[in-house]
Amino acid sequence: MAYDVECNFRDWRGNQLMRLGDPDKIASDVTQWTHSCFQLNKKLTEDYPETADVATELRGVIDVFAKNLPLIKCFTSEAITDEDWKEIQDAVGIASFDRDEIRISQFTEFDLFKYVDEVEEITMKAEKKFSLAQKLKAMKEDMKKFEIKQADYKGITFLIKGYDDINAQLDDQIVATQAMLGSSFMRGRLKNETRNYEKKLNDMSELMEEILKVQRTWMYLEPIFGSGDIMNTMPLEGKMFTEVDATWKNTMKGIEEDPGIVDLAEKENIITHFNDANRKLDKIQKSLSDYLEQKRLIFARFFFLANEDLLQILA
Repeated sequence: MAYDVECNFRDWRGNQLMRLGDPDKIASDVTQWTHSCFQLNKKLTEDYPETADVATELRGVIDVFAKNLPLIKCFTSEAITDEDWKEIQDAVGIASFDRDEIRISQFTEFDLFKYVDEVEEITMKAEKKFSLAQKLKAMKEDMKKFEIKQADYKGITFLIKGYDDINAQLDDQIVATQAMLGSSFMRGRLKNETRNYEKKLNDMSELMEEILKVQRTWMYLEPIFGSGDIMNTMPLEGKMFTEVDATWKNTMKGIEEDPGIVDLAEKENIITHFNDANRKLDKIQKSLSDYLEQKRLIFARFFFLANEDLLQILA
């Protein structure tokens, strides 16, 4: 055991810290050697008291090295970013403190042990932030995999189905993102990244609302403007509906080929196209309502006059 301790300590002290491997394995080995020294000292004291000091001396060597473990754990944490390392540099007062070059043998040289509390505090915050970053990454991956479902419509296009599922997915992620932004550990680049993702989610939610509105109105108007008579009667509105119809069918074809909601939201000017489509559909509906009201009034007047003539004949 003494040989293993000596060889490993020499290797660990001499090599760059970031190349030592798993810090948990180092801590585990040190703990195991400490425990073995305790057991060895107990056994030697009972059977060979004159040599028991050997175990005590080895335990002392291990204890001295063990003082390095908190700093080793902090400096090698995967949660530490460049931002966090800058904080550590400021805390220890060494601007040129290079994480990639630092060695355990330099802990004493730089008098780092007196900054253990500050370094552990920075690392704790970094690990909380890292946990948030991992959650954000997982949310993005889940949304990237989320697909829009469609149903065939008369063999001419597709309709989006499962809007409740889409809205639930978006709402859940928006709420989760807002909760993350409320964390005191959310800061720096991660905070900006999370805010950008929140905006992206809100944009997707707005887009899906606009698409649903188009779908509902398009379904109502499609059989009406499928008639040649109405297209001839209302040519301006017919032209606008044809434009919306093309936008709808092209978008649905694109979703059929690539059903990812994130990919849909990232298409250039997609929200602008559907905002414009809804404005056109609103105009079409108003014109259609006015036209039908006129037809109703004409029919009512014709019916009234016809009945008046009938009454005169009967009289």
